Amino acid sequence: MKSFKEYYKDPMFRKKVLDYKNEKIECECGAITSRVNRYRHLKGKIHVNNMNRLEYCKCGEKIKRSQHADHCC
Repeated sequence: MKSFKEYYKDPMFRKKVLDYKNEKIECECGAITSRVNRYRHLKGKIHVNNMNRLEYCKCGEKIKRSQHADHCC
Protein backbone atom coordinates (compact mmCIF):
# COMPACT_ATOMS: atom_id res chain seq x y z
CA MET A 1 0.00 0.00 0.00
CA LYS A 2 1.33 3.41 -0.98
CA SER A 3 1.62 6.18 1.55
CA PHE A 4 0.13 9.62 0.94
CA LYS A 5 3.64 10.94 0.37
CA GLU A 6 4.13 8.51 -2.51
CA TYR A 7 0.75 9.36 -4.03
CA TYR A 8 1.48 13.09 -3.70
CA LYS A 9 4.52 12.74 -5.98
CA ASP A 10 2.17 11.93 -8.85
CA PRO A 11 1.41 15.27 -10.60
CA MET A 12 -2.18 14.32 -11.50
CA PHE A 13 -3.01 13.31 -7.93
CA ARG A 14 -1.33 16.40 -6.54
CA LYS A 15 -3.29 18.71 -8.85
CA LYS A 16 -6.53 16.96 -7.95
CA VAL A 17 -5.88 17.36 -4.20
CA LEU A 18 -4.85 21.02 -4.51
CA ASP A 19 -7.88 21.86 -6.66
CA TYR A 20 -10.17 20.26 -4.07
CA LYS A 21 -8.55 22.12 -1.18
CA ASN A 22 -8.61 25.50 -2.94
CA GLU A 23 -12.21 25.16 -4.12
CA LYS A 24 -14.28 28.17 -3.06
CA ILE A 25 -17.49 27.46 -1.15
CA GLU A 26 -20.21 29.74 0.16
CA CYS A 27 -20.97 29.53 3.85
CA GLU A 28 -24.52 29.71 5.18
CA CYS A 29 -23.68 33.17 6.54
CA GLY A 30 -22.98 34.42 3.00
CA ALA A 31 -19.18 34.56 3.15
CA ILE A 32 -17.06 32.86 0.52
CA THR A 33 -14.06 30.88 1.74
CA SER A 34 -11.85 28.07 0.52
CA ARG A 35 -12.75 24.54 1.52
CA VAL A 36 -9.57 24.13 3.55
CA ASN A 37 -10.37 27.19 5.73
CA ARG A 38 -14.03 26.40 6.34
CA TYR A 39 -13.72 25.27 9.95
CA ARG A 40 -11.50 28.20 10.82
CA HIS A 41 -14.13 30.50 9.33
CA LEU A 42 -16.93 28.84 11.34
CA LYS A 43 -15.17 29.74 14.59
CA GLY A 44 -14.37 33.32 13.54
CA LYS A 45 -15.94 36.70 14.21
CA ILE A 46 -17.12 37.21 10.64
CA HIS A 47 -19.22 34.05 10.67
CA VAL A 48 -20.67 34.69 14.12
CA ASN A 49 -21.56 38.31 13.33
CA ASN A 50 -23.11 37.39 9.97
CA MET A 51 -25.19 34.63 11.55
CA ASN A 52 -26.44 37.03 14.23
CA ARG A 53 -27.60 39.42 11.49
CA LEU A 54 -29.62 36.72 9.71
CA GLU A 55 -33.15 35.78 10.56
CA TYR A 56 -35.61 33.35 9.04
CA CYS A 57 -38.63 34.55 7.11
CA LYS A 58 -42.05 32.86 7.26
CA CYS A 59 -41.23 31.11 3.99
CA GLY A 60 -38.12 29.55 5.58
CA GLU A 61 -35.55 31.59 3.66
CA LYS A 62 -32.63 33.22 5.48
CA ILE A 63 -32.54 36.97 5.05
CA LYS A 64 -30.70 39.89 6.64
CA ARG A 65 -32.68 41.80 9.22
CA SER A 66 -32.31 45.00 7.23
CA GLN A 67 -33.92 43.35 4.16
CA HIS A 68 -36.90 41.87 6.03
CA ALA A 69 -39.33 44.62 4.95
CA ASP A 70 -38.41 44.18 1.26
CA HIS A 71 -38.79 40.39 1.28
CA CYS A 72 -41.65 38.50 -0.41
CA CYS A 73 -43.69 37.75 2.71
